[in-house]
Amino acid sequence: MSNLKQVEENLESANRSAANSLTKKDLNIVNKARGKYLEFKPIACTGCQYCLSCPQGINIPKIFEIYNDAVMYENPKQAREEYQRLSENGTEKCLGCLKCEKLCPQHIEISKELKKAEDLLS
Repeated sequence: MSNLKQVEENLESANRSAANSLTKKDLNIVNKARGKYLEFKPIACTGCQYCLSCPQGINIPKIFEIYNDAVMYENPKQAREEYQRLSENGTEKCLGCLKCEKLCPQHIEISKELKKAEDLLS
C-alpha cells in the first residue's frame, strides 16, 4: 500500500472477509487454478523439508524449486546461475542412501529427480 486510499480499500476488503467465507463455487475455482498450476510443475515437491535430514546436506527442496522454475518458465540459464550460487548444490554428493525417499510424503523418487536436476542445471 502506498497511499491512504489503498489502506482504506484493503480495510474494506478485510471487513468483508472471514475464515471459511468462500463458497463451494469459490473453492472449486481455487482448486482448479491450483491444479492447472501444478500441471506445469515437473517435480511434485511441496517443500515440506522432510528430506533435509540428508546426510550429505543437500538442499533437496531448493534444488527442486530451482529445477521446477527452470522448466515451468523455460529459463534454464537463470536457474543455472541460481543453482551455482547454492553453496550446497552438490547433487553429485548424493550417496543413494534413499533416506530422503523414505521420508518423502509425496513419494518422489528423489535420487532420480536429483539426477535430472543436475543434468539440466550443471
